[in-house]
Amino acid sequence: MAAPARIKRVIAPSELSQQRSRETEPHAALERGKVNIFTLLAVPDSPVEIAETENIASLAIYCRYPFILLFDTKVQYLLVDALLKKEEAKVQAGQELVRNRMQGNSDIPRIPFLHFKLRRQHLLEDALKKLSIVEDCDLQKELLVEFNGETTTDNRAAMTEFFLLVAEKMVQPDCGLFTCSDPLLPVWFPNHPLVDKKMYYHYGILCGLAIFNEFTIYLPFPLALFKKLLSKKVTLEDLKELQPTMGKSMQRLLDTENEKDVENLDLYFTLSWENQTVELVPNGATERVTHLNKQNYVNKCVDYILNISVAETYEEFKKGLYKVCNKDIFLFFQPEELKDLVAGHSNYNWAAFEQTTVYMGKYSAKHPTIIRFWKVFHQLPLEKKKAFLYFITGNDKIPALRAQNICMKISSFGVPNESYLPEANTCSRLLLLPEYSTNDVLRRKLLLALENNKGFDKDTIPGLQHF
Repeated sequence: MAAPARIKRVIAPSELSQQRSRETEPHAALERGKVNIFTLLAVPDSPVEIAETENIASLAIYCRYPFILLFDTKVQYLLVDALLKKEEAKVQAGQELVRNRMQGNSDIPRIPFLHFKLRRQHLLEDALKKLSIVEDCDLQKELLVEFNGETTTDNRAAMTEFFLLVAEKMVQPDCGLFTCSDPLLPVWFPNHPLVDKKMYYHYGILCGLAIFNEFTIYLPFPLALFKKLLSKKVTLEDLKELQPTMGKSMQRLLDTENEKDVENLDLYFTLSWENQTVELVPNGATERVTHLNKQNYVNKCVDYILNISVAETYEEFKKGLYKVCNKDIFLFFQPEELKDLVAGHSNYNWAAFEQTTVYMGKYSAKHPTIIRFWKVFHQLPLEKKKAFLYFITGNDKIPALRAQNICMKISSFGVPNESYLPEANTCSRLLLLPEYSTNDVLRRKLLLALENNKGFDKDTIPGLQHF
């Protein structure tokens, strides 16, 4: 029997929302007999197929059933959508230029790029100013980053440095945008922000620009953020990730079966959060938590911390993000996938990391210093390996975007003697490694570099200079 013909169908935006609400569970549609399996399988699975579709404008809503798409295919949809929008801006500018010349008009069309010219010494200040004045119509254009007084032929290197420095700075506690009770825990939106709410809108635009231009950025948020972006319900498990101690206490409350034990906890429908006590329900200060209503109490706590208390700042962030990114394509992803896409994933392959490394100068895979380096590196615990990855790339995760370009370079050019620490140039993923005489010396110098320095900020350690 001949194989059924592949069926392709582009649906209207109005039908998409209706279909999404009807078919929320993948297997439910099949079980009810409403979906032809061959229609389900007829989805484009490569950028070539996507680009060959007749209705390119419907790219983001092409597939009715995104749950059958592989993660890589969803990423391809996202990248092609961004590419088409960048090219569209260039085509429109070209057409306008030709039209103006034919009409004898000397007007120059709007440039088809988003141009950021920044001062290194005031990078965050300049970036925020640019984000505050950029027009919506320019956000979905190719980004060009230029540093005052510098010339470069590698715009991607300049963008790498821009996103690495600005994105990390904006999530640091001293910037005031986000709160973090412990350096090892995720950051979160504050109940009472210390900065203007528009800053969260600008941060959302920054994250959107990174995704739109195929960059993975340092984004130390819990999975709850990505659930919220996809309109998924947050749960106690999300609170455990953000606040493990509080989350575990609430789990113990739920696990308590004895009614007396629950009453002895003397809990009421109130919550102390960020130096403030709030009532979770009307007259919550007088309503006791019992065995019967403890689940409702926990739900109210989770809802307040992850939703109600951060509603204003989170909504500003989301609005900024979706000013740049296509929400319809985002909805193809599951929360875990979206987190991997934006912030990188943790599926480390250290053997592949070694195999893809490029050596420069006198170094090669068989050089004694390189052999020592990899022996020391593979003996490091996972946290130290992640710290090294951050040292080299500015992120301790593996990018889902442009992952094929993640390769480290180890150079002997301009490297001082073994009394110096290793240096890194984050933008080019370059490690400047002195020729250490023993494994012990190499290990000690490497760990000291990881503990005290970052690849794009070497001024904190005497003797190290910016590459």
